[in-house]
Amino acid sequence: GRSRSAAPSLGGGGRGRGANGGARFDVLRGLPKVDCEDAARSTAVAYVVRPFGTQKDEQRQLGPIVIVEASYTGPTHSHAPARLVVALEEPLAAERDVGRPALAPA
Repeated sequence: GRSRSAAPSLGGGGRGRGANGGARFDVLRGLPKVDCEDAARSTAVAYVVRPFGTQKDEQRQLGPIVIVEASYTGPTHSHAPARLVVALEEPLAAERDVGRPALAPA
């Protein structure tokens, strides 16, 4: 089975199109296998971080990324997928809308 990882990843590359005609990605719970150059070129890992509230929050979000990145530079990986950081700047909609009416009165 797939191992669990704190860092969500997206796999895709060549897996077809989604319902709206865009690229379809499979959300994985572990790191994607990239055992050849073609797999590495067609795979991406996206680390999603939110604004840091405290130094502890920063460490909580960045710690798993540092661990994963260290594994990609180790001797067991000869190929690595593209990696990127996605920084969210606004709170999630569910957090932003807490306590707010669904529709403003007309």
